[in-house]
Amino acid sequence: MNTVSGILEQAITGAGCVVGVAGPPGIGKSRIMREVMTLATGRGVEVFNVACESHTREVPFHAVARLLRTVFGVADLDEPQAE
Repeated sequence: MNTVSGILEQAITGAGCVVGVAGPPGIGKSRIMREVMTLATGRGVEVFNVACESHTREVPFHAVARLLRTVFGVADLDEPQAE
């Protein structure tokens, strides 16, 4: 949490950052992300959260596409409507 909190502080001061959280099931990845999201929103940071299912991990840019759809508010639209 200290490392991720430090990265959050850097991001708030203008240093763009990306954090990937990976590991086997049950080690606390989701918990870490919830804690950091709570910390960030408490500091007034807008938070966007996407996840990638294990069956899509080999699809190039799948998580990025989900993030962009979320940011631009088209996450609930099908492909033709989102374009």
